[in-house]
Parts: sequence; structure tokens; C-alpha cells
Amino acid sequence: MTAPRLDQVIAEVARTLPLEQVEVIASFLGFHGVPTETTLIRLRQLVPNPSFGTQAAALGRAWSDGTDVSGATVALALRATGLAVERARDEERIATVWTGPTTKAVRLRQTLGVLLQVVKASRERLVVVSFAAYKVPQVVEAMLATAERGVKITVVIDEATDAGKAFTSLKSVADLYRWPAAGTALPTGGTIRMHVKAAVADDHTALVGSANLTGQALSQNMELGLLVEGGEIPRRLDAHFKALIASEVLVPVDG
Repeated sequence: MTAPRLDQVIAEVARTLPLEQVEVIASFLGFHGVPTETTLIRLRQLVPNPSFGTQAAALGRAWSDGTDVSGATVALALRATGLAVERARDEERIATVWTGPTTKAVRLRQTLGVLLQVVKASRERLVVVSFAAYKVPQVVEAMLATAERGVKITVVIDEATDAGKAFTSLKSVADLYRWPAAGTALPTGGTIRMHVKAAVADDHTALVGSANLTGQALSQNMELGLLVEGGEIPRRLDAHFKALIASEVLVPVDG
């Protein structure tokens, strides 16, 4: 097996380690011209986390294999890559969210935990949208705590599912909306439904997926979603729901 190239290892270290730890390593390397056995030992010891220490050791080995590259050059490349990775993370981070059977092959975030994260991440406003909603006391409690912090909460439901009953304790702190077109009969049979499942914190974090806001969907069904932090998607969703309410496409729930 061919050993990873120095540039590949630098990219992996910058992607894996926190930016402050990348800076610690870069500062150390900047004072060393060529790798020595003592330098490589100290490089690994710079990182207290065992997993991250493995990354530092891999960087040392790759640097040692390319002895014509100075420590200052490696430090510059590491800093530049680390900053690029951090900027990309600020712009948009996407994680897969899942309810149901898990495997060792892929690590996935659990739906309930991610939903609670989005609720707690809100600072000014929170939009929660669900076709059905019931038996979610943890979510309601988190939303109540969020309201106590002064966050404006908007909940959009499909009235046909009696989802509003799940938010009885939120009536004084949340605005409930519905889509009047929901329930309209179609000429081909069936009815139109408000079938969106999403949660948006301010304009920076959004969870979109298949899971309704029900105990079963959040803990027992097989459900799939995406958590988006940063970037355009949360901003667009935030603006979209504001516009739907302002244009009265979504209207307050009576009572």
C-alpha cells in the first residue's frame, strides 16, 4: 500500500482537528527546518486527544518521507488548509439525520437529538412545521424553555391530524398556523395536505426530513433527514416561511 502523500495528510489533519489545534501544530512546525526523531515525538505529544494524536503522528511520518520540505512550509500549508476548512464549515455544514436501525458502517445523528439541538439553537425565532404531532413531551418542553428566552415561536400544522393538540401548553407563547388549502378535494381523488416536516432556527440552522413530530417517528420509525448549519438553505427557508405568513398563504389557527 502506498503511503499517503504529505499534501493528503495535511488536508486530512486540517479537516479532522479543531482549528486551534491546527494552529498549535503549525506554530510548532514553524520553528523546525527538517524532521528529526525528537521533533516527531514532540509533534505527537502536542495533541492530548489520542485520536487526534494519531493524525499528528501521520503528519510527522508524511513530513519525514519528504525531507526536502521545511517545517515552515508544512506549517503554512496546514494553516491555509485549516482556515479554508473552517470557512467552508461556517458557510454550510450538512449532517445526515436518522431514526431506525443503525449500522457500524456509517455513523448517523439521531432525529430526536438533532431536533432538540435546532430548538435550542434558536436565538430570536423558531419555525417548526409538521403534518402530524403528538406524544413529544421532550420537544414541547424544549420549546417552552426556548420561549422563556424570548424566542418567537411559529408552529405550522395540518389541522386534519389534530396536531394542534400537541402544542396546547404552547398556546400562550407560540403562534400556530395552518394552510387553508389543506383538505381540498382533488378532481382525481384524494385531498391536498400540508405535509412538510422541518424546523428552522433563526436563519442559520435547519432540519428537513421525513419524520413527523410524533414519538413514533422520532424513536421507532425508519426516517431520514438532513441537518443544515450555515449557508443559504436556512436563510431561504426562514425567508420563505416569513413570506408565506405575510402573504396569508399560511393563516392563524382559530382558537
